[in-house]
Amino acid sequence: MNEKESEKLSDVVANLQSTYDNLMETAAKRQAKLEESFELFVLLEGVEEFKQWVAERQSVLIIYELGDNTEEAMFSDIVNI
Repeated sequence: MNEKESEKLSDVVANLQSTYDNLMETAAKRQAKLEESFELFVLLEGVEEFKQWVAERQSVLIIYELGDNTEEAMFSDIVNI
C-alpha cells in the first residue's frame, strides 16, 4: 500500500469515525427525549388516576350531603307535625 492509498484510507476511517460519533450523539439525544416523554406520560397517568379518585370522593361526599339533608328534612317534618 503506498502513501496515497494509506492517506485515503485514513480519511475514510476518520470520516466513518465522525459519522459514528454524530450518530451516537443523535441517539443519546433521542434516548433522553424518549425518557423525558415516558416520565411525562407516567406523570400524566398519575394525574388522571388522581383526578378519578377525587371525582369518586366527590360523588361519595355528595351522597353523604344529600343523605344528611334528607335526614334533616325528615326530622324537621316529624318535629313540625
